[in-house]
Amino acid sequence: MALSGKIYSFFEQNNYLITNNIFEADYVVINTCAFDDFSEQESLEEIDKLYSQFHINQNKLIVVGCLPDISFGEKDWKKDKIIISDRDLLKFDEYFQHNISIHDVEPNFANALKASDA
Repeated sequence: MALSGKIYSFFEQNNYLITNNIFEADYVVINTCAFDDFSEQESLEEIDKLYSQFHINQNKLIVVGCLPDISFGEKDWKKDKIIISDRDLLKFDEYFQHNISIHDVEPNFANALKASDA
């Protein structure tokens, strides 16, 4: 949840409109886990679901979390997506206009939790 809170806060504190409706979103951020084989497979299935069920355009999907580091080079799932590992969060600063850097935001865990539950 710490990473989700930080990412949510980055967009919130930089005055981006945040929506839970993926059809209205310019980008969809998915925070992945690959702690073990089950979690890795679950994350990959969630990415596939975004394409198959919701027809998310690949270049508007941002995959964050530990999956990019652990599955690096092993899967074709990275093609045409924005990939940001836990260790490279400054890419948010590169991809999105901002007044506050991702490293300087104060995480808002309560709002991030509400957003993920909706």
